Formats: sequence, structure tokens, C-alpha cells
Amino acid sequence: MIWNLGAIAVTVKKFLNPTFKWSVANYLWGYVLILIGAGLTFCVQSSSVFTSTLTPLVGIGLLEVETVYPLFLGSNIGTTTTGMLSALATTGTQQNLEDALTIAFVHLFFNLFGIAVFYPIKFMRFAKKLNETSFFFNLKFLFLEFRFQCASCLGAQRPSTGGSPSPTSSSCSWWFQ
Repeated sequence: MIWNLGAIAVTVKKFLNPTFKWSVANYLWGYVLILIGAGLTFCVQSSSVFTSTLTPLVGIGLLEVETVYPLFLGSNIGTTTTGMLSALATTGTQQNLEDALTIAFVHLFFNLFGIAVFYPIKFMRFAKKLNETSFFFNLKFLFLEFRFQCASCLGAQRPSTGGSPSPTSSSCSWWFQ
């Protein structure tokens, strides 16, 4: 059983992380991965499920960051289909349907134009460089700390055990004065 899982892992790694002799094929493989990401996200109807499934695969070394980046971009395109399906389910007047479809296409074209601007330029794909730079590595932890501090200021704390308010419930009351 373990050997079979290893064989599957090797096959997935070879299929999704190929190296081509022709440099144009390496370049175009990213666009194929964008289409694969869009198609798979369309199937599961959730970019969150798709990205949270692939993230651990990067962590264990099965996928490379350069491979996952276009898959994630494709998942942003694939998730726009959910909005389009929702727009098609609109009831009411013809104007309501047109408005809903307009917003769904705005969502689609926003993602397409973002990919068209940032993906073709090689140096704009700086996801791996961000991870390798110690400044940005520390910045991730500062961001998490900021999020937790904001959550505590907005009242996302443990409730008090008694009937009176908790002494920490107003730890950021100066924000709201």
C-alpha cells in the first residue's frame, strides 16, 4: 500500500512539475496549468477547497511553488463561474438578470486582466522570492499578529465566566472612544 502511494506521488510530481527541453514549452506549461486550475476549480466550485488542497502538497515537496502559482491563478478564474451560475439563477425582471450577469462578468474580467498583466512578465512572479527573503518572512508574522490584535479589539475574546464584563473585554476601548 505504501509503495502504491509512493508511485502515485511520483507520477503526480512528474506530471505537474515537468521540465521540457524546449524553453517555450516550459513557458507555455504555465498557461496550461492556469487552464487546469480553472477547470478543477469549476468542478469543485470552490477556490478555497482547491488552494487548501494544494498548499500541503507544496509543503511536503510534491509540488513546486512555480507550479502551484499558475494553478492558483486558474482557480481565481474558475471560481468566477460560481458567480455566473448564481447570476443565471436570478429571478425577477430582465434588468435584474442583466445586472447580475454584468457583475459576474466584471468579476471574471477583473481576474483575467490581472493575470494578463502580471503573469506573462517573468519577474512579476515573485512568490518564491517573497518566501526566501527574511524581511517578508518576518512580515508574515507581523501580519498575523496584527490580525489577532484587531480581532481582540473587535471583541473576539473569551467570554467572562461571571455576570460582570471581563476585565480584558475593553482592552482596546481607546479605539472606540
